[in-house]
Amino acid sequence: MPALALHGIAIGQFGPVGFAVADVLIAIAVYFAARRLFHSCALLPLTAEVLAMLVACAVFGWTEHTPFLRQLPKHALWGYRFPRPFVTDLLLMLAAGSALRVFARGRNSTRDWLSLGLWFGLLLQSRFYTATTLGPGIGVGILSRSVLASRQLANTARRVGAFGFAAGLAMIPFLAQRLIEHPDVPVRFGRFPVDRADSLWAHGVGLDVASTSAVALLTALAIRVAAPRDATARLRSTAALAALCLLSVLALPVSILLLGYTIQPYHFLTEVVVFETLTLLVCAGQLIDAAARSLGRFAAGEARWLRPAAIGIASLVGIAASFHHHAVELSRRSHVRTDFRAYRTADYRASFEALTHHLASLASDSSRVVGTLDIQVHAW
Repeated sequence: MPALALHGIAIGQFGPVGFAVADVLIAIAVYFAARRLFHSCALLPLTAEVLAMLVACAVFGWTEHTPFLRQLPKHALWGYRFPRPFVTDLLLMLAAGSALRVFARGRNSTRDWLSLGLWFGLLLQSRFYTATTLGPGIGVGILSRSVLASRQLANTARRVGAFGFAAGLAMIPFLAQRLIEHPDVPVRFGRFPVDRADSLWAHGVGLDVASTSAVALLTALAIRVAAPRDATARLRSTAALAALCLLSVLALPVSILLLGYTIQPYHFLTEVVVFETLTLLVCAGQLIDAAARSLGRFAAGEARWLRPAAIGIASLVGIAASFHHHAVELSRRSHVRTDFRAYRTADYRASFEALTHHLASLASDSSRVVGTLDIQVHAW
């Protein structure tokens, strides 16, 4: 599984400390992936750097313990839960960035199409829900590109073939796992049949997606008025990302229509929130750029001090939010799922630590499996 590969290699090389090493490497990779995504949206380098730094510090993923963000609408990107979304959102940003480069920025090289296929294939076997919410956008992008480039059908077919080859190659482990898995496994994960006639409704996301689309429309108007000089690339990238957000709503009903069953359907709706977050972040960056362009504040000679200052401030804000979140988690004495009555015990942490010591004392035991109904012990 790609989402576990880096941590597996690091733990194999460094032992338990490898987990921390891999965490740091993932955070660095998220920074570069987010920066690539924001550059693909034609944001100014400074704006892309600041947003990438805030994303890499998970400011938008740990809102529950960040007082000044807690009042905002529920949006999340790259939270701490392992491996989803801690690792898998990295693959999402890489895949979405490649999609924007191909469909919005007009990158037609075979390399760009191979990159899109690779990241999409890895995302599919790492986080099925995210890949299927991104899938409709990629499908519509390929169809529109084929129609618009009908005069160059051979070149388009070669590029789409490169995408299919890379995606298929990356999905081989996923397909193999589906073929050899025990038939009880999907059922235990919660698969259940759904009437296809009821599959065309996207429950609970319509208003949020509509409001995000309205923000994208207002952003496009601001770009047209305040920054007409490079409006084409900005408008296309913003529109493409808003389209990915809108099309992500189709993942649940389309999957039900095709398969006749679903697994944990609320996850599809959660993934829509991720696309809303990306769209709103890019819109915020576009509005900042439009204001800066109209005021003439981003001339290279006038803002040499602004770049390090803005990046430094973003770093401090992100690191402070991260430390604050971890301080809350480290001082937690109760179970993380206090909504379950069985876990509402004052001494849960003491019991958890006692269990840790007990299991450590059994390191030489031949048993390899622990049976538990406690979700926190299971995750640990």
